[in-house]
Amino acid sequence: MPEILWTGAEIAAVTGGELRGDFSASGISIDTRTLQPGDLFIALKGPNFDGHEFIAAALEKGAAGILAEHGTPDNTVLVKDAFLALQDLGEGARARSKATIIAVTGSVGKTSVKAMLHTAFSVLGPTHAAEASLNNHWGVPLSLARMPRSAQYAVFEIGMNHAGEISPLSKMVAPHVAIITAIAPAHIAYLGSIENIALAKAEIFHGMDANGIAILPRDSQQFPLLLAEARTQGLQHILNFGESPDADIRLKSVQGEGDASLVTARIGQQDFRFTFGVPGKHQALNLLSVLAALSALDKNIQDILPAFAGAKPVAGRGNRRDVPVVGGNITVIDETHNASPIAVEAALDLLGQTQTGRRVVILGDMLELGPDAAAFHAGLADGVKKSGAGIVLLSGPLMASLASALPKENTRHYADSAALAKEIPTLLGLGDIVLVKGSRGSKMKLVVDAIVQLGQLEKSPETLLMQME
Repeated sequence: MPEILWTGAEIAAVTGGELRGDFSASGISIDTRTLQPGDLFIALKGPNFDGHEFIAAALEKGAAGILAEHGTPDNTVLVKDAFLALQDLGEGARARSKATIIAVTGSVGKTSVKAMLHTAFSVLGPTHAAEASLNNHWGVPLSLARMPRSAQYAVFEIGMNHAGEISPLSKMVAPHVAIITAIAPAHIAYLGSIENIALAKAEIFHGMDANGIAILPRDSQQFPLLLAEARTQGLQHILNFGESPDADIRLKSVQGEGDASLVTARIGQQDFRFTFGVPGKHQALNLLSVLAALSALDKNIQDILPAFAGAKPVAGRGNRRDVPVVGGNITVIDETHNASPIAVEAALDLLGQTQTGRRVVILGDMLELGPDAAAFHAGLADGVKKSGAGIVLLSGPLMASLASALPKENTRHYADSAALAKEIPTLLGLGDIVLVKGSRGSKMKLVVDAIVQLGQLEKSPETLLMQME
């Protein structure tokens, strides 16, 4: 039987709600589309939805109980504010937990590092981590509230768009270990400067006590600022990772091996050489932050390294897919979850290491970059050229700046991703290695979907037939 996550009486006690009926829940859902039998359904309200309208559907799908502001079905906890009650459940789960808590933030790499941490600590014991990017004001308490009593380790991702958003979430999570993956000009439109971005990320230290462990990116220009912020919060145990010779956990080398990497890292005076199932130097650097956490907690790293061989990229963050078409394959590298200059450069570098096939770069606008957005886009030109791309396909008004900085003979620019997606059947060929990346708001998944649909055609599109002749 599934582990009991919350009883109705516990929910009522933590939230100050009124219990009607008696039930036990094995999970928590805020969306009936993904609700599982035995879940507690929380009827949240937003600007464009009201979860109370879905209570009947939740019960039909097997919800064990309901947390709501009104309505009187059996097995309900009535509260004044469902969102505040969700926060109460998150705080209640944190208060009762004996797990070692690791929190992750950063401009890029948060979700990938969270997945790597889950892989690593699962070797050591029951480990809780959210399946999706639950890193905002409702996602963090939801992930906390889902933390089982049996968890020995738990990993939480904390994100932000504006200053002041991470601090209350850090205080809710109260991490024992805090990792900052990288500082880059993501959301700079809201924060004004790279220094302000670093200060906002350093808010992750606000929920920690003096015994906490901070793990920082040594190669970042903002490292001194992050270090000062950690010390200001009274943290004494601070480790850093990177390629710098001064890094506590240092990346010595990374070599591509198909869809994996052979990584050599130095921790203290010892070198570790191992296979990592996720390709790319940027991902190897992400992994170093995980090794830093293991080292700081005095875990036997050698026992955990074999688990990384089977690691895979998180969906939308560099995962590869071979699309079978008549006569062969097209390989798509899906980087559509989000984009910033540093992340695009890393993806281009990884594409440039590909040994076979024509390299195709497909990029959509990088958003929230402020008044210098055009310059950030044009600045990708060198990385595109170094990738060895045979053709470059760009979409969105901001990518016009990059289009102007590239050779016209192999560059095409489209108004948006929908217009580009329609042209995919005439642009790609057998054996192509296709990188697709852009901010979520650029809707580059439309392009990935169009590539995947090539594999469903009964005959090859025009461009593929031409390459077969």
